[in-house]
Amino acid sequence: MSRAARLWMTGCAVAAFVLTVWGLVIAVSDHTEVDTLLLHGEPPQTVAWHLHALASGTSLDGDCALSFTRDSGACTLGVRGTTLSLRWVGGTVYLSNAAQNGKWLGLVTGRPDLFGLSLEMVRPDIALLAQSTPMTVTHDRWRTSHTFVLQSGSLRANGGPATLVITTGSEGQVESASLRGMVTGGQNVELSLTVTSYNEPVVVNSPPRSQIQVAGPSDIAGLFQLVPGLSGALGGSSIGV
Repeated sequence: MSRAARLWMTGCAVAAFVLTVWGLVIAVSDHTEVDTLLLHGEPPQTVAWHLHALASGTSLDGDCALSFTRDSGACTLGVRGTTLSLRWVGGTVYLSNAAQNGKWLGLVTGRPDLFGLSLEMVRPDIALLAQSTPMTVTHDRWRTSHTFVLQSGSLRANGGPATLVITTGSEGQVESASLRGMVTGGQNVELSLTVTSYNEPVVVNSPPRSQIQVAGPSDIAGLFQLVPGLSGALGGSSIGV
């Protein structure tokens, strides 16, 4: 084999080695985000989300999960230094906080249309809402944000409209939603839900019967009183859209 041929083969081997190493470096260092909330056009069986609410100076944050197929859900929420636990099982809401020593207040609420809600999660009817409300659309990678300016409803006191933002993923599925506005007295109101997963297992059981105090519709105010300040944050403002 001639010297030129040997040099050519050596050069090709070195080039192949360099390209291989370069490819491995790129693969390891590529942290490009991808859409992890894919539903492939099917209604989800479960959904988990992070909740943030702010009203009358009181902030509430926590995580929730809902099973569309089991008629059940749960939330663990933090507000003003305490933890509020909520469960919904088969048409009954159970609510407790850290100060109740394991006691739960139960309120029969009935069964909402969870299948209809699951359909809205896989593909919300943006076009229907846009027919009556001004909308702007922005894109960020696979996410599409639909911003609506709500001109009617009580969440626009002092003449200011409320802003609703629905963010969808690459398949049109809901990834987040937020609502912001102002109520009488100039208090800002914020509510946001950010989906953290779809179709992860969600199992929620009712509390033991011995720990439940049955409540009627007239006891709804007592639900808010379980957490100091929650009544003023959520019940003391006329919020609506």
